[in-house]
Amino acid sequence: MKCGTVAIIGRPNVGKSSLVNALLKTHAVIISPKPQTTRNSIRCIYNDDNAQIIFTDTPGLYRVTNEKDKLGIFLNDEILDAIESSDAKINAR
Repeated sequence: MKCGTVAIIGRPNVGKSSLVNALLKTHAVIISPKPQTTRNSIRCIYNDDNAQIIFTDTPGLYRVTNEKDKLGIFLNDEILDAIESSDAKINAR
């Protein structure tokens, strides 16, 4: 059996969580019209007879305007951690 990890990254409200739900063919992660619903990275596992894929749904890429923006820094750190720990990246636009 083979296993790999994929990070889903992109701006807020571009459909990252919807993409994960569509790939898994189930309602695995929350979907909302409000921006920044996903605050932490969420890992979901797709199983097949021959392979396993771990999808990481990340928060939306956040524009940090100053060093006091703790939320923006936290959200971007979540994304960077997901990118560093993945084998592949999907940039949702």
